Amino acid sequence: MSNKFILYLDGGAMSGIFAGGVVNALEDLNIYPQIEAIYAASAGAFNAAYFLAKQTKEGQEIYLHHMRKNFIYRWNLIPGIPQRLWHRFVKPVSKEKTINAVDIDYILKLIKEEVPLRIENIFDKGIPFYIQVLNLETKQSESILADRNNIYDLLKASACIAPYTFENVAINGKRYIDGTIKDPMNLKYLLEKYPNDRIILITAKRGMSQFRHQIESFLEGSIASLMYGKEFLKIFTQRERLSDENFKLAKDNSRIYLINAPSHCPVRPRTKEHSKLFDSMEMGKEAGMKIKEILDN
Repeated sequence: MSNKFILYLDGGAMSGIFAGGVVNALEDLNIYPQIEAIYAASAGAFNAAYFLAKQTKEGQEIYLHHMRKNFIYRWNLIPGIPQRLWHRFVKPVSKEKTINAVDIDYILKLIKEEVPLRIENIFDKGIPFYIQVLNLETKQSESILADRNNIYDLLKASACIAPYTFENVAINGKRYIDGTIKDPMNLKYLLEKYPNDRIILITAKRGMSQFRHQIESFLEGSIASLMYGKEFLKIFTQRERLSDENFKLAKDNSRIYLINAPSHCPVRPRTKEHSKLFDSMEMGKEAGMKIKEILDN
């Protein structure tokens, strides 16, 4: 068994602040020399980028003071539904007129201007950084290696959370959105690709999915199918089952060290309350410090 490990950071929109707390602890522990590669998706990709840049405190500030005010517009989803019906059955709606419940362009402005990522620092450690996205043509999840030329595009694509935004990103002539829709956690792929490495999985998932999660996925898939085709209803309805399978695999496989949010963690993907975000971040920091136990073995 290798003494290095693979780090995977799951998504979760605002609940990604839990993982933001975890990577803050990992930065303090300076675990970089023991990382073989980093894989991340959605909010996890942004957490990973700020972790590699050694800017985890700045990354936490994005959740606490920026995203909770200017990122989520939940009520936009309601007028967005008839618009997506019109797009599907009558006439395509232009990007400029699309009503979205999350503002992806604002996220890009944050990481470029307001809380700028130090891009050079991300790549100076020689740690491969893969960002998981979904190819809209093939309907398959892909883990694409980030470099100085594509990192902003990959981060933006990973944040294109269907059906809450109709944004997608062109990379090398293909269009991409958030990859966790298709392969949440993606553990089987990592276990096969790295048979001699341990995997540290960081996720805001608390436990096995409940019935309400299945209902939410069905509704989200129904709306997403209006945007990207009928296949998306099946993709979404399978998502919770795949997520549960990966969660169980993480708990049962000795090569995987699972860091997940405790059941009393108050944050949810749409949470805006500062106190809940802060408490969840602190829980992440506490959970992250426990990783020292496996680093010493």
